[in-house]
Amino acid sequence: LPEATLIRPPPLCTRMGWLLVAVSLRARVALFLMMMPLFTLPSAPKSTPELLAIEVTVSVKNTGSVAGKDAVQVYVTAPDGTLVLVTNNGSETLQNVEVYAVFLDRAGNVVDCASSFAADYNGELLPGRTLPVKLYTYEEYDRAEVCFNVSYYDESYSAGLADVDPDDISTWSYLCLNDWGYLEDFVCVLNETDRPIGVYGAVYAYDEDGAVIDAEHFEITAIAPGMDSIAPAVFEYDERIAYLDYTLDYYVPRGEDLQPYLEGTAEAGEDSIEITLTNTSDSVTGSYALAYVLFFDEDGLLLDSESAYFMDDEWLFKPGETLTETVEVSVDYDTVELYLASLVYDVDR
Repeated sequence: LPEATLIRPPPLCTRMGWLLVAVSLRARVALFLMMMPLFTLPSAPKSTPELLAIEVTVSVKNTGSVAGKDAVQVYVTAPDGTLVLVTNNGSETLQNVEVYAVFLDRAGNVVDCASSFAADYNGELLPGRTLPVKLYTYEEYDRAEVCFNVSYYDESYSAGLADVDPDDISTWSYLCLNDWGYLEDFVCVLNETDRPIGVYGAVYAYDEDGAVIDAEHFEITAIAPGMDSIAPAVFEYDERIAYLDYTLDYYVPRGEDLQPYLEGTAEAGEDSIEITLTNTSDSVTGSYALAYVLFFDEDGLLLDSESAYFMDDEWLFKPGETLTETVEVSVDYDTVELYLASLVYDVDR
């Protein structure tokens, strides 16, 4: 029994609905549930803003080797939409579960549609798992109707869950409200097992009554034994959010963690921090390294964060290569913590 909860995300979350849809699920058999409305939600009233002329100027650079046309898009309003919590209540693993939302006006006319996948690290929805899916629109609408498309299953695509004891994984998180009005929840994972792991996580925002009002998911592609890594979940601030909680699943990673081969330094200036990393391996070429810089006050509270990618002009981090990036400092901080996320992609998958 696949189960779906349709939720209006902050700041427009007002009601919640449930629907159970019974289907027969078998591996390698295509099943389609098309255009089955799960729940309808009224749109919250929207105020008419004052007209304001804004001129936006950007520079566009093609960093690749193939010619193409520029495609710059500027949005003056945040998208509205719906949050769907999709649960696999069956005994079979689902793959390629696509979730559709059709947005309608008061007259029942379709004004927009959106789709996304309910998929974990391996592109699957495991039995008993719930995954959040957000579907957005920039159009004004009265209600949304949601349906599923459950298609084929390919066993060769999945690397499977990692056989690890959760007690061998340490986790902690840092939360802050940044200057842009967003809640940032950084989830840190320390791999104390004897094997590499990949991580898929979902972070849920609850109100004081324990109801989910928003959700985000994140992925850490690979963490080597004895190493830690980090991933952010970002929420639009909503005063009704009382607390956050997260769930984690551990997978056989799709690639190798470059982090054991990285050495580097960080130098703090007046308004920036310069980070230099070197790939000390003789043979391992990294796809990238990503540094997260967290700024804390004297009480250990997270004030702000910055991040930087490390890759050369070929979008690689080669053996013996040294790369330097600079992150800006916009807050008065007491201490800094630096976390790395890095990867060597497995080209055979």
